[in-house]
Amino acid sequence: MDRKQLQGLLPHRGDMLLLDNLDIQPDRVRGWYRVQGNEWFLHGHFPGRPLVPGVVLCEMMAQACCGLFREPLEGCIPLLVKIENASFRRSVTPGDTVKIEGGTVCGRSPLYTADCRAYVDSALCAQARLSFVLQRQERTGTEYGHV
Repeated sequence: MDRKQLQGLLPHRGDMLLLDNLDIQPDRVRGWYRVQGNEWFLHGHFPGRPLVPGVVLCEMMAQACCGLFREPLEGCIPLLVKIENASFRRSVTPGDTVKIEGGTVCGRSPLYTADCRAYVDSALCAQARLSFVLQRQERTGTEYGHV
């Protein structure tokens, strides 16, 4: 999936869509995001030495993991409700391409849990266990579509 196709899966738009591509397999996902250097989260983090904040790496991982429960996501908004055992091992800077790998730990509507890791090259940058609740949304005609 490219960014345009991702908008059919995720409700994120504009600067909050933190994936460039997503590959969905039956029990695994792989996503990629290239840090350009002009992202909103780099402007003050940190002047003269921009680093992607850990919470933004968690958001990248969460967006990628939404591909694991693509079918149940239909008509719902995925809400990240828990981040467990998060650890950050390497800084991510402009020019880096973050590769995200995730797999389902357990899932039963409306609660889903996934283990996720983020890498630059082959170096582990971040990892966490993420839990989501899929909240049914009323259709208003302005919401995102689904693929």
